[in-house]
Amino acid sequence: MIVYALGLHGSASTWLYNVIRSVLDRGLGGAEGVASPNWAAAETRLTRRARNYVVKGHIIEPPTLWLAAAAGVRFVYSVRDPRDAAFSLMSRLGGSEASCAVEIVRSIASLGTAAAACPGLAFAYETRFFESAEAIHRIARFLDVDFREEEAAGIFDKYRPEAVRRFVATMDSIEPHRRILDEAGRVVGDHVTMFNHRHIGTGESGRWREFREPFRAAIDAAFSGVGDATVLRPGMTLRFGELLFSPLELPDPDPYEPRRNGPGIQLLRHCFLPTGIWRIRLAGALPLA
Repeated sequence: MIVYALGLHGSASTWLYNVIRSVLDRGLGGAEGVASPNWAAAETRLTRRARNYVVKGHIIEPPTLWLAAAAGVRFVYSVRDPRDAAFSLMSRLGGSEASCAVEIVRSIASLGTAAAACPGLAFAYETRFFESAEAIHRIARFLDVDFREEEAAGIFDKYRPEAVRRFVATMDSIEPHRRILDEAGRVVGDHVTMFNHRHIGTGESGRWREFREPFRAAIDAAFSGVGDATVLRPGMTLRFGELLFSPLELPDPDPYEPRRNGPGIQLLRHCFLPTGIWRIRLAGALPLA
């Protein structure tokens, strides 16, 4: 079996990735995991043959989606208010407001295209699904895995937010082959779980309001109207307010500093998506309930 965990940044997609691997490990004889937007990159990152594979990503490239749809790959989706997704990406991993918003737009379009081609199991961050073992039961049922209550409880205890925070705080002690190092040789992540040292935030919704102006108003006007990702299709004319970007032409903005007013950023009228350069507008609301 191949399962693809596809989600917006900051939507607990890494939690889902680890839970899916654990469910397959206990119910179907193990699973190998990899983060990749396409099969070609996945092939270079796989380290062993396995009965099951879990692929994690924030976008999926079209040829990979075509193969996945034909092969019957199962998809688990996670979404979040895209304004908070952009804030989460920027505050945890760096980048400018504009460049992070570009990534969220690309992810939304990719998520919508995938959900249309491969309907699957969907989770919304705002439901706090990662705080309940019921999400594990839903995943097990979706993957046709028989599961006992105590098994679900064991997985939930391993990946509850407090446990992940403890793990992230002690990543220096993980086995050397699992360590992701920065340029200074510090341990900043884990190859197996894909958690990194800045992975767990406050989990609060509405933090996008900490963006500096003029971006806060622009991202609110744009992303508050993002459509249900399940109805997006390649080639559509998508309504997307006034906030359109091109990651190929973005200027180098000042580094982001929370709550500090800074110079305005340049908003451009194109957006690079997995299927090419589209002139788009989006409208509606992601399924956050």
